[in-house]
Amino acid sequence: MVGAGIILAVAVGGRAAGAVVATSAAGTGSTVTIAVLGDEPLATLSLTQHKSEEPHDRVLRQLADDRFAIGLLSTDLGSYDRRQALLDMSQGTRQPRSLYGTARPTVSYPSVDGPGCLGGWDALVGNARRASVTLVPGLLAGSVPGGGAFVGTGPPGGLSSSVSILAADTRGCVADVSLGAVDDLTARTQAAALHHRLVVVGLPSGRPGWDAVSSLAAAQGPKQLLIVTQLPPKVEESRLRSPLPSRFLNQTDIGAKGLGGGGRLGSATTRQPGLVTTIDVAPTALRFLGIPVPDRMRGQVITTEGKADALALERLRRRWGDVRNNRQLASYRTVLLLSLLLLVLMGTVRGVRRGLTVGLRALGLAVLWWPLACLAVAVLSPRSGDSEVLGIAALALALAVVTDALLPWPRGPVAPAAALLVGLTADLARGGHVLTQSVLGPSVTSGSRFYGISNEFEPILPVVALAGLAAFTTWRRWDARPRVGLYTVVGAALAIVVGWGRLGADVGGVVTVGAGFAGALVLGNGRLTRAKLLLLVATPVVALLGLVGLDLVSHGGDHLSNNLSRSGGGTDLWELVARRYELALHVVSNGGMAIRLGIALLVAVFVARNREVMLGPDISRPWTAALLGGLAAGAAGALSNDSGPVLFVNAILTLVGVVAYLRGRPDDARLRSAGDQSPAGGQRWDTVGSRG
Repeated sequence: MVGAGIILAVAVGGRAAGAVVATSAAGTGSTVTIAVLGDEPLATLSLTQHKSEEPHDRVLRQLADDRFAIGLLSTDLGSYDRRQALLDMSQGTRQPRSLYGTARPTVSYPSVDGPGCLGGWDALVGNARRASVTLVPGLLAGSVPGGGAFVGTGPPGGLSSSVSILAADTRGCVADVSLGAVDDLTARTQAAALHHRLVVVGLPSGRPGWDAVSSLAAAQGPKQLLIVTQLPPKVEESRLRSPLPSRFLNQTDIGAKGLGGGGRLGSATTRQPGLVTTIDVAPTALRFLGIPVPDRMRGQVITTEGKADALALERLRRRWGDVRNNRQLASYRTVLLLSLLLLVLMGTVRGVRRGLTVGLRALGLAVLWWPLACLAVAVLSPRSGDSEVLGIAALALALAVVTDALLPWPRGPVAPAAALLVGLTADLARGGHVLTQSVLGPSVTSGSRFYGISNEFEPILPVVALAGLAAFTTWRRWDARPRVGLYTVVGAALAIVVGWGRLGADVGGVVTVGAGFAGALVLGNGRLTRAKLLLLVATPVVALLGLVGLDLVSHGGDHLSNNLSRSGGGTDLWELVARRYELALHVVSNGGMAIRLGIALLVAVFVARNREVMLGPDISRPWTAALLGGLAAGAAGALSNDSGPVLFVNAILTLVGVVAYLRGRPDDARLRSAGDQSPAGGQRWDTVGSRG
């Protein structure tokens, strides 16, 4: 207790000799203080209507009023866990909660002043190592010379004490602990900063905590960085025994003072203005202190820009949550329902045969227009789920009807394919913010992906593109060499859009696209030979190597090359592959997904076995290539992504649209045999192009 008394004396102007000792211990360099709020997120979200925004986030607004740069904090990868959020902050990297298993080692926290170690730390580290070799709990404090100090209030073992995890080094030891009353919290924090460059503060809940935040901000020096964060709710509260939906709790609040610049936080981890992650805190602190960031830390330095707009951040959080709230599947179902209603209506007015063909073409084109409709409606950010679902389905079907009227069968898919590829590329080049806020965007709210192409969207793209190419090649005869060149150029361009770190940044997407286009060229072009099989296997690998080269040529540091350069060798890379399959198995174990996968496989086998009835006896080779290439894309995507069967199911759903469109051909349109030979002896892909 003597040490704590000396520290307090220094803070309030005690003995000069003590001040000299403290200054020499910590030096005159910069310091970082990380303060963790004691309030539960549920307690800081007001249910009172405020300018049509609900709930009203009092934390963000208070931080903005205190002139902090503010942002949203993605605290977990998956389900809520406040202790894991603290560990992720301390190690600068994270893994899905499902990889940790069910073990939850018990940890005992400091209960007295002075240096000490957390009990149960070895078991906690072992649990982390079983999840991933990249996880090093305590890496933040372990990287700071002298370690970290902890300043807390309240009873030992409470929320304040648990925050000491963030001050522990890789051995689980805290260099100094100061427990006391709220009244002298700021003084004890400043005193700890004289000895230690990293200070972690456990704030009390309620008004005392907010007064402490204001006091810490007022006492901040020119070389001090103050970060105030909020933890996710307790595990039992994440079961949502409250009037608030879960999407309001996935992202908590964070404020920073001392970074300079604007009032809105962001990082390269998320690429979303206003959103950072727990793993960004450690590299930000180390960079501010002038300490090299270890390769094991995969987070990025937090930056500031723009203005602090709490209301805009609340809207953004709600939007990210809303679009992942069952709207994706509901919109697809509504497309099918409206298409069936149109089929019945046309059958009633024009007869069953005529109505069936028109309805099937509309259904097929609506499925192909659906992805772009998802992006278009996202621009309006509908608050109501029903209005967004109905808007997407109505727009997709309307575009389908117009397309079928303007582009005679089988040319229709050219329009949705071209529009989707152009629109998506333009959005990704501008940051992908429209895609991110669409129902087909990445799962920002769950922390699994923040930008680029989502796993659900990934297999849809090559299917739509291949259908568009098949339709395009029906306009005239194509010799083998130009056809291969066309498919190669389009496939390479799509792979760049999907996989390049400055655009889509989806490594699995490159495999999916590469396999889809290679499958179209190999499987849809005659007998399968050994050379063709080698090409099919090699294409995704070549595409990945090409992306690495593209990243490096464009100054490097992008998604793929950055991860490879920071890996710990073969062990890290092997673990990356193994974890993808482990996560995919978790997806398969879900009963609903297992059923959907079984149905998708059954549909694929049914169409293959009854292809002459489903597609017609004279189906041309471009369409065969599109169907087989789409199937290859779905299979490769399922084998190369952590979402596994989701990609195969979505590929089949899109292929159903292609089959429906082909089955809806008019009576006066016929496809020639795909085996015709050109006059020069070169094999062509032949089609017809009009309804007559």
